[in-house]
Amino acid sequence: MIDTMHDNGGPRVRLAESSANLDSMLAQAAERDWSVLMLAPPIADAEHNARTAALDERFTRICAASDVPYLRVHQPLCDNVLWTAEVCEGDGAHPGAAGYDEITALIAPYRREWLSY
Repeated sequence: MIDTMHDNGGPRVRLAESSANLDSMLAQAAERDWSVLMLAPPIADAEHNARTAALDERFTRICAASDVPYLRVHQPLCDNVLWTAEVCEGDGAHPGAAGYDEITALIAPYRREWLSY
């Protein structure tokens, strides 16, 4: 998540600003009748993942208020040995095929619900 990156000793985007940006994006998507599915997978950086976990909590509430599905994949993938290994073996943010199978397994049960929005 770009919003949880740190630049020059601080967050690139503050939590409040990130939340306001999400509100705005969801409103624009609703105006255009676009389906939205939000999720925040972890990367190979514990500090970054802690910031993402905080944003994950906030984004869950914002999406619920906007009736947008938000899939809580962050913690399950942080605890997933295969996902973590594949991300670490790759570029630090993207897994190999087996890692993508893991996130797909978390998303798949909700795909019809998301597509119906």
